[in-house]
Amino acid sequence: MIEVPGRAEFVLRPIFTDAFQGARVRVPDDDALQLPAVKCSRDARGVVTGFTVNAVDVRSLRFDRVKR
Repeated sequence: MIEVPGRAEFVLRPIFTDAFQGARVRVPDDDALQLPAVKCSRDARGVVTGFTVNAVDVRSLRFDRVKR
């Protein structure tokens, strides 16, 4: 589930390991292939370190996990 302030939330569905896609963030590359909308990245221990977003007007926007 993704929540964007001021907009309706929407559900992402898994398309392969650590990659998810939703109707509002789908990126058609061609008629047969869809790029993942959100792809998680992990460190050597398997801990999620961030994710990358692809959308209609955004490609490879990276968000890194930060320690507080």
